[in-house]
Amino acid sequence: MTIRIDTNIDGVSLIYGSLALGKTEDELKDNAPRPSEELPDKIRSFQSIFDVILINRPPCLKVLASNTLATATYFIPVESGCMV
Repeated sequence: MTIRIDTNIDGVSLIYGSLALGKTEDELKDNAPRPSEELPDKIRSFQSIFDVILINRPPCLKVLASNTLATATYFIPVESGCMV
């Protein structure tokens, strides 16, 4: 299964998420010794390919979202426009 897609913009690729990530989150919680540190380990293999990696994370603090925070060098908060 290919998750990396080249775009029409030179040098820009997209790695997309899917609903299957919900299953991945459950597996991380059950099987990984440090679930919040899995993404930083995985992303290292991409750092030699890309200059910048942008991660759009959901507005929650579940395991996958906390992984993105642990991975980030910089964090850019963006208002979602959703008023609660």
